[in-house]
Amino acid sequence: MQSKEIPDQKVPGRLADQHWSEVMDAAKRYGFVAQAYGGTALLLTHRVQLEEYGEGGYLRIQKMCGHCARDLGYRGCLNDNGQILDCALCALNRPEAGAAQGGETPSAQQKGSPIWVK
Repeated sequence: MQSKEIPDQKVPGRLADQHWSEVMDAAKRYGFVAQAYGGTALLLTHRVQLEEYGEGGYLRIQKMCGHCARDLGYRGCLNDNGQILDCALCALNRPEAGAAQGGETPSAQQKGSPIWVK
């Protein structure tokens, strides 16, 4: 696809576009990027990710954004069959949840799900 030149009278829009990488970095840092391609992005809240894609889809999105499932209160990532993956093989490879404190840290919100830290 050929890039089109923006006319000079549209400079404010062009200047605003210079902030796109900042916007995308923040969206990725907070785990909102569900899809991104060619200067576009689909941003979803964590609640909507869980509601629309389920826990497996939510964890895939968060992993794509660089977030470890254990940092989100889960025991680990899920494979396509819903089984918990071995974190030692994960590209994110983070220490076990609660390891620094010597214990597990489930919240009341986590108790109903089979893949939350228990």
